[in-house]
Amino acid sequence: MQTVSAERRSRSVAAAKIVVNGPANLKPLLESVRRLLKRTAKVAADVSHDGRTIDYGKIEDEIAELVAEVETAVHECTLKAAVMDAPRVVVQGNEYARVAEGVGTYRSMTGPCSFPRPLYRLLGERNGPTIDVVGLRIGAIGDGWLPRTAQAMAYYVQQGTSREAVEATKLLARLPYSRASFERVAHAVGEIWRQEHADIEAICSIGEFKIPRGAASISVSLDRAAVPMEEPAQRPRGPTAQGRA
Repeated sequence: MQTVSAERRSRSVAAAKIVVNGPANLKPLLESVRRLLKRTAKVAADVSHDGRTIDYGKIEDEIAELVAEVETAVHECTLKAAVMDAPRVVVQGNEYARVAEGVGTYRSMTGPCSFPRPLYRLLGERNGPTIDVVGLRIGAIGDGWLPRTAQAMAYYVQQGTSREAVEATKLLARLPYSRASFERVAHAVGEIWRQEHADIEAICSIGEFKIPRGAASISVSLDRAAVPMEEPAQRPRGPTAQGRA
């Protein structure tokens, strides 16, 4: 009787489900979490009932892909909340009017997410360029690259070539973008640095560094082209001139 009771308890625990509720604006996140839970349950069941060796590298890849979907969905829900549904906005003292609605794509470390958002044009201009208020609010780099994503991509390109950056990020299951994207983002980050480098260098200047009391140093620099150097001369082969005399 105790064995049967234990089996029944085990089946009831396995059949138990947790219901997760959330607001409608988090639907993309809830759907991705549901897929992750479903796949995790299947993997756990396969592992527990199979006594053979496990190709866990494949499981790692599947889990990384599903977790990446969750992270991307979180970005989508958060970025949608940054959309401003207003007829006019003021940016740096200039007034812009809403002219159209387009699909914005924002690229995170786990992949891109897209959704509709309004576009604005400087008030009084008929054919001027439009601005993406969401991109401006979040500090997007270039064509919708999230700040930390752009920073990470530029860092990998700094360590080697764009081709090497792609290979490295593939192993980490992060930054699933092409070599050309890595190069464009790295140049975009570099352009921002070029515009701000004077202020950055001023902040990082040694003049701002406070030397601790009691610190001392000495530096010596010698250039062989400018400083005479005494070196032992090679002895001539054979008897010396004095011996020949």
